[in-house]
Amino acid sequence: IGSISGYISGASSGPYSMSKFAVEAYTEALAMDLQGSDVKVSVIEPGSYRSKIREKVTMHLMTGKYETSKNLTEEQKKRLEQSNQRNAQLKEPDEVSQAVLKFLSADKPKLRYMVVPDKQQAEVTIKTTLSRVVQLNADQPYEYTRDELVKMLDELLEKQKE
Repeated sequence: IGSISGYISGASSGPYSMSKFAVEAYTEALAMDLQGSDVKVSVIEPGSYRSKIREKVTMHLMTGKYETSKNLTEEQKKRLEQSNQRNAQLKEPDEVSQAVLKFLSADKPKLRYMVVPDKQQAEVTIKTTLSRVVQLNADQPYEYTRDELVKMLDELLEKQKE
């Protein structure tokens, strides 16, 4: 299980995103290593769903520990409650479970299954990824034109249909 944080990082999320970027690289390498065998490799990449991770991160930021402490100040209790309220508004991760089931039952599983609770998270993830392509392409000796990039994208989209 990876995360869209393997594509998107932000303030205070460096270590978590770094671990998820590593899952991306390892998934690709492992899939290539096992190519030709009966073992299939995929990564499920959830977005923001209800999870205990937010409470643990909030606790760690406040106290340096991941466990909930009974010795919180009133301000810390308020921050923890706000975090828990935001988390309670998120969707249950049922769609993530469905993606895992889809992978496990697929004759030809995809390498990646992005599972996000809304269109906005999908758009941010895709735009962030495309932004990296634009950044990689800019000001390098073999820079591609827009038309060449669009042609590459069209070829990849066509290949994906196969």
